[in-house]
Amino acid sequence: MFFKSKSKNQESTSWQQETVKNSHSIIADNLHIVGDIRFSGTLRIDGKIDGKIELIKKQKGTLILSTTAQINGPVSTTNLISNGVINGRVYVDEKLECRNNSRINGQVNYGSLHLDSGAIIEGRCTKKPTNTKKSSPRKSLEVEVSSFLKTR
Repeated sequence: MFFKSKSKNQESTSWQQETVKNSHSIIADNLHIVGDIRFSGTLRIDGKIDGKIELIKKQKGTLILSTTAQINGPVSTTNLISNGVINGRVYVDEKLECRNNSRINGQVNYGSLHLDSGAIIEGRCTKKPTNTKKSSPRKSLEVEVSSFLKTR
């Protein structure tokens, strides 16, 4: 009476959108791709990629590299679990996990980092700055002094 039910078309569309958000894709070890890849959800790579790997705009994703994976090009993702080889710049917004067979040759920017023994990173590693704002002690002291002077 007061509530409008979803049409079948609306239900179908929302299900398709959820499926795309939570999708899992695999690039097999017998596959060699030359070109750029854009993804969302989870992407597992067992093969070789010569090109850039990045997220679809405004989407999140997890990239998983197996021991047979080789990436020649820059990588940008939300989370990365690597057990393969990356030759190129790496940008991980949240968590970078390098397992024992992982090898990264290039500049690395990450939110948090976990390295297993045996993992190798050859290049500059930079932690992504956090968004926590701290008030400067000097500024708070100036406010206290000016408040004190006004009361006198």
